[in-house]
Amino acid sequence: MRKVALLFFILSLITFNSIPVNADISFNNTRISPYKIQQQEDIYKDIFLTSIFPTVYEAINSYYGKPVSYDSTGTDILDIKQSFGKQVHVYDVYLKIQPFVGAHNTIGEDLITIRVGDSKDSFKVIQYKHIK
Repeated sequence: MRKVALLFFILSLITFNSIPVNADISFNNTRISPYKIQQQEDIYKDIFLTSIFPTVYEAINSYYGKPVSYDSTGTDILDIKQSFGKQVHVYDVYLKIQPFVGAHNTIGEDLITIRVGDSKDSFKVIQYKHIK
């Protein structure tokens, strides 16, 4: 009797644990899949990196003293911190970039800190450091 009860218990665990679960999220009666959410996050990142491209490009050229570019799609956002507390919407964004010359001949890795939301300058480089 115990063996039958144990077998029944194990089979019920296997059966009920293998029921597929819908991982979609509902928002305003519209289902959003986790894949779609990831796509949106990638789009937000791309929009932000596109917005700061001129500021970063100018900082790179100023640092190296010659025309140097970088690939914004290869830029890593390392961290984002609020600069002056939660009531002030000013953020410091820490980036790692790989500047290059010519046909993507990288010349190292650089860390850039950009302040976002300053009063007159939307994007301002506050630190540039060549690390490699």
